[in-house]
Amino acid sequence: MINILLLSVMAESNYYLDEPSFYFEKDKIADVRMPCELNNTICSATAVCNISIYYPNSSSYVQKVAMTNNQADMNYTMENTSTLGTYRSTMWCADGIPKGLTVFTFEINNYGRNEEGTGTLLLVILIPLLIIFIVCLIIAITTESKTSNFTMGPEGDYILEMNYGMYLKILMYLLSYIFLWMITFLTWKISEIIISLSFLAGFLRLIWIVETVFIIPIFLIVSIIGITKHLTDSYLTKLAKRGLRPR
Repeated sequence: MINILLLSVMAESNYYLDEPSFYFEKDKIADVRMPCELNNTICSATAVCNISIYYPNSSSYVQKVAMTNNQADMNYTMENTSTLGTYRSTMWCADGIPKGLTVFTFEINNYGRNEEGTGTLLLVILIPLLIIFIVCLIIAITTESKTSNFTMGPEGDYILEMNYGMYLKILMYLLSYIFLWMITFLTWKISEIIISLSFLAGFLRLIWIVETVFIIPIFLIVSIIGITKHLTDSYLTKLAKRGLRPR
């Protein structure tokens, strides 16, 4: 259960619309709890407060629903907090003749706190990763096979071609995959924090999980192929330098 920042309800209207006044975590019960104070006096046990809450798309969540009077404060419990975004809320209070109105906003996100700074940081990290990913992919695609020819055998009738460019291509493709995995993860988190699109976040999360499942097998396969080829090439190169041919 989440307790929110307490807001005083005065006789005149108060507006808290520029920034969300508090944050709730998605799919967690949210306890909207506020003190009732009219004309600088704490409301009595007979005071009545009603609250209206509107979804981020301006449709109604609840309309003028009575809040529970705890005398020291008023509270309303939100059980359905599955929709991400900024909600607008209006609270009316009356304690006999004194009346008060407060309009405020709050945000439901995946963390229950202000993540704007974190989202900005993730964007800053994402940009260089994108650049590195593109550079690695370009190098992998454009790297030409660099072959070295060796004549082998007593009569020099056996020609061995060694392709050393393949090592660079394999390494760059592997690095491209790793950076793509990191980029997908950051994009998923950014879509949750900044964009607040649950469908996009869920889709990116699924892609990241699939990439994670394959990242270790791909790394192992590439490493085994690379090490095997390196050992084979080293052996053949030694034979070539001695003028011998493989059996």
